[in-house]
Amino acid sequence: MLNILKKICLLSSALCFLYAANSLRMDLIERAVLAEVAKQAAQVVPPHSSLHTRVSRIRDYLLTHYILTPKSDEQRHAWMATRTFLRQSALSTIQGSPALCGELARLAIKVLKAEGIDARRIYFYKNKATSHVLFEYYDKQSDAWRMMDSYASTPYLTSLLNDQALTVEQLFHAADPVKLVYDKYGYLPSGLFFYVGQGIAKAVPYKVSWFYEEVYAIKFVAGLIMGGTFMGLWLWCRRLSNRGGRDPLAALVSQHVV
Repeated sequence: MLNILKKICLLSSALCFLYAANSLRMDLIERAVLAEVAKQAAQVVPPHSSLHTRVSRIRDYLLTHYILTPKSDEQRHAWMATRTFLRQSALSTIQGSPALCGELARLAIKVLKAEGIDARRIYFYKNKATSHVLFEYYDKQSDAWRMMDSYASTPYLTSLLNDQALTVEQLFHAADPVKLVYDKYGYLPSGLFFYVGQGIAKAVPYKVSWFYEEVYAIKFVAGLIMGGTFMGLWLWCRRLSNRGGRDPLAALVSQHVV
């Protein structure tokens, strides 16, 4: 039985490392593709544009050229049911997978990063049935994070954020609370954190939100961790077998059988 366990651990370790290697390969492909998309998007930005206009034009370019929305409520519900925990990668969105606000936000964030602009996602909530994903970009001159809407939102919010470079605090103070629809925000993908406290939902460091967008990097790290775990189990089983004597696992099973 110990020999069988050793083989299972060794095979599992190999599969996990192969998964990690493929994730790294896909990450490199995505970075190359996004760099090219960023070059194309930059060409639609008028010379001497403000940073806010630049971000807005890049967002509009991505929305026009790379966002494919589900065609009906039935398709949308089916798509929502099949989305993974990490959601789809920016590369999948570029390749034509259906996308909504969260997917556009991820794509825009990664393209902006390729252009040298820090960006991160932000969630708006009203209740369990109402949530929306937007993104912020970092304005170095004012040392502030400015809001930008993604899409599938209210015309009021989209127009307001297109016209003004607002921080999230300025938005909630300046906007009409009825037209805004949303009444709280956070940097975590679940309104559940607001039951713990709004400070929890808003306290995610930028580096954490940055890593959340790196789907293939997360898969790469997960593959390495799982592969290392199975390799450690294989070494432990090998050490047990090298000690000689009866297989301790087989002995344990035989005791229960008897």
